[in-house]
Amino acid sequence: MATRAWLALCIFALTLSAQTTTTRRSTVRATADATISATPDQAIISVGVETRAATAQDAAAQNAVQTQAVLDALRKQLGANADIKTTNYTVSPLYNYPPNASPVLTGYTVTNTIEVTLSNIASAGPVIDAATQAGANQINGLTFTLKDPEPIRAQALRQAAVKARGHAEAMISGLSGHLGTLISVEEAGAVRIYSALSTNGAGDAKATPIQPGSVQVYASVTVEYEIAQ
Repeated sequence: MATRAWLALCIFALTLSAQTTTTRRSTVRATADATISATPDQAIISVGVETRAATAQDAAAQNAVQTQAVLDALRKQLGANADIKTTNYTVSPLYNYPPNASPVLTGYTVTNTIEVTLSNIASAGPVIDAATQAGANQINGLTFTLKDPEPIRAQALRQAAVKARGHAEAMISGLSGHLGTLISVEEAGAVRIYSALSTNGAGDAKATPIQPGSVQVYASVTVEYEIAQ
């Protein structure tokens, strides 16, 4: 009786092992990326006003007057509803460092940084000119980007997915197999948007010439397929 039970247990274990082996799937994974170029439709300009004085109060007071003049000039150029915001404001001490002696406080620096977002990218040059003529003494950056990057993002993801499937098919065909059921698909990394930096271009010598480049949208996709024999 015990022998029969032992034989039945062995047969059950062999059957279970065979079932586990037959249900194990062979898969292939592939990753591909795609980059789409797009024409920017938005410009972001960062300008600053820096003032120095013997005291922090005097430096701040001078900065307030100069910054207000810049804001007034920008609103005159762009209208009362212009997209303008302060992004940074700092008060920093200034020191002189004589040799073999302790640092000596000589004054203070106040910096007010303003960011301007433009829907009309052609106005980037005139806006920079208006800001600097009104008292802005720092141009921290000018980038061109997209108001709505989602359509280009979706296009980049589609292209990356198609390329990833092609890579998977190439690997499987090299093993004399065929592409089976799609098991999973995922973004291999966050979609990245590379804003275009401005470059000087031909234009009126009296104004700042600005020439926008192309915005690059990058996406990467990983797919996994079952291998069908």
